[in-house]
Amino acid sequence: MQGFRLNWWQRIGILMSVLWVFFGALVAVGNVFNPVYSRFSVCIKVSRTNEEFVKCPKDFSEGIRAARAAWPQTAALVGLAPIAIAWLCAYALIAIVRWVRAGFSEVGGGLRRRRRTVHTQR
Repeated sequence: MQGFRLNWWQRIGILMSVLWVFFGALVAVGNVFNPVYSRFSVCIKVSRTNEEFVKCPKDFSEGIRAARAAWPQTAALVGLAPIAIAWLCAYALIAIVRWVRAGFSEVGGGLRRRRRTVHTQR
């Protein structure tokens, strides 16, 4: 592994990516399960009859079942998609900066020489 070295921004990117996987999973849990708990809480508060009150736990368990089924897909989407998009944007930004620098170095070499000659003429 002697020839395999990472830039500082690549190291930071890997660290941020690993942290985002865990943070993204927590965000996904919140996005999937919080609406179910909110609906249950509202159902309990607005229930006026016994039939309405008995219906709340049934709706809650159906919502939890649906949330458990949707959680892995949501966690993968929220946890992994931003990582791929961020790495693509980072490499695109680096490519653009290098392209612009290369263009300025071709044109800018003459400007630098002129500045030096102007300074030496004074």
